Amino acid sequence: MIALLTGAISALSQTQPAEPKTSDAAKDAVRIATFQGDRSGAISYTFDDGMRNHYLLAAPILNDLGLHATFFIVPNCVTNTKAEAEAKKPGDMGGVSWDELREMAAKGHEMGNHTWAHWLPKDDDVKAEEQLSKADQKIEKEIGTFPLSFCYPGNDRDPHRRELVLRHHVEAREYETRMGHEHTTPDALNAWADRQGAEHKWGVAMIHGLIVGYDPIDPEVLRAHLTYVKQHSNDLWVDTFGNIGRYVRERDAAKLKIITQTDRSVTFILDTPLARPPFDIPLTTLIPAPGAKAAEAKSQDGHKLPSTISKDTIQVECVPGPAPVTVTWQ
Repeated sequence: MIALLTGAISALSQTQPAEPKTSDAAKDAVRIATFQGDRSGAISYTFDDGMRNHYLLAAPILNDLGLHATFFIVPNCVTNTKAEAEAKKPGDMGGVSWDELREMAAKGHEMGNHTWAHWLPKDDDVKAEEQLSKADQKIEKEIGTFPLSFCYPGNDRDPHRRELVLRHHVEAREYETRMGHEHTTPDALNAWADRQGAEHKWGVAMIHGLIVGYDPIDPEVLRAHLTYVKQHSNDLWVDTFGNIGRYVRERDAAKLKIITQTDRSVTFILDTPLARPPFDIPLTTLIPAPGAKAAEAKSQDGHKLPSTISKDTIQVECVPGPAPVTVTWQ
């Protein structure tokens, strides 16, 4: 996995990602949506340290609403049994067992790397690599998938360590919005979510404790806010940090080339230089089609691709690759 990512990923900027680019021929025809489903903004909810109430309170709220989040865990602190987890205080780091984390992962939640022992040294690359690789290997062994995402302990980051991290992972959390201090209210959180859509940004929420623990948030405040976000799912894409991160990387690296185009069809190639996997999440491709009532999208081998029509625009979900895609409509 490390070899797969090396060279495919450049250092992540701490600013918001740039708008996607298309060739001159495609600027007025086909383009890549800023976010999946052509939504106005995106949000990832991230939970740090693997606290007991992440399993008992946060995950059930997310599951009830059909939302997926990223849980950054410290493998050295994760317990082997439920009894060991329950013996910890609710706000303690690592208060979730591996069986419980697997249960959360089966519901669609992402398990991210927060280092082996909540430590990423600044001046010792050998020890830093050990903190990264031991956590990666343990998570992959226990959860069954290599962690795409990384979170710096204490949000202590710098360009050199970012370079080390991105040799292993698709994405690292470089900015975040804190949720959990005593003045947090549903109205304040909802206003923050609205800004992500209005400003076409990817918002990243950072959450630690629920009820107790570091910087706790009231679970009823969290539920009220997530319910509001769910009600605005047509405008806000809520997904794991790894999924949105992959989309943004692919989007920014994508090259779109029109092969042929008529009044009722277009054939194009949408490709990137990024390694597949892990960069294999579909990009939403937008095709202006005034008056279209029905559409069909196919890859070169005849495989149908998901497509919808909204506001005189055809949306096609394409995994980037060298093969042409043809879209026709009536």
